[in-house]
Amino acid sequence: MTGSTSPAIQLTGLSKTFAGVRPVVALDKLNLQVGRGKVTGLIGPDGAGKTTLMRVAAGLLLPDEG
Repeated sequence: MTGSTSPAIQLTGLSKTFAGVRPVVALDKLNLQVGRGKVTGLIGPDGAGKTTLMRVAAGLLLPDEG
């Protein structure tokens, strides 16, 4: 980000894996900055980790790392 304004959201090295017979890596060392006052979209196919990302950002899930 440029200037002195810090990002509204900053995620560094965010990882989340769901355990099971076949573990599912939902987020793998994700880095993200969302600027203040910016409209930001989150798109991707089913199973890409969009909901997991939003749940971690909202504090509903704990990340494994990051």
